Amino acid sequence: MLGYELLKDENRERPLCRTVDKMMKITNRLPKSIYAAVDMNHIKNPEKVICALSKQLKSVYVSYGDGKNECHYFPCSGRENNWVDILSAFNEANYKGRCIYESHWLIATRHCTSNIFQL
Repeated sequence: MLGYELLKDENRERPLCRTVDKMMKITNRLPKSIYAAVDMNHIKNPEKVICALSKQLKSVYVSYGDGKNECHYFPCSGRENNWVDILSAFNEANYKGRCIYESHWLIATRHCTSNIFQL
């Protein structure tokens, strides 16, 4: 899921899994022994993907993303993601996998420290 704008020209193909529904149609055909890794930087509403995958989710690259750009900002540093919904989705999915933080460290110290206490 690379955001909501389809980029297609003579050098690019239409990517798979543009929506949660399309992703789950493919995922549900795979053996249950195959798991998923999600990169939140490339997803507009990561909480929807977390809930949809739940038991198949094995690892998550955690960062703020707006679904369009390569943001790689620390959680809570942007306005697009609802971190209460994201953390609730992890809880509902009973997620016990790895979270790998992919972010710019200067933004992390400036924004997340003040925002995380609201959660």
